Amino acid sequence: MTETMMFQGAVVLYLLISLIALALTYREQRRNGISSPLFRMMGFALCTIWPVTFVVFTSLQLVTRT
Repeated sequence: MTETMMFQGAVVLYLLISLIALALTYREQRRNGISSPLFRMMGFALCTIWPVTFVVFTSLQLVTRT
């Protein structure tokens, strides 16, 4: 598998995880009646940021393996 394919796979996986987290956060906010724009944006921003840790740890495993 080439590096380009691995990078594309990582990007797709990252986007998938982020979209799932966004959908779950949106549902939770609606269920709990959170209507503050600040809290909404903070929740959505964190949903797109936290998968970075997954990418970092996966990258570290790939680097240490070679």
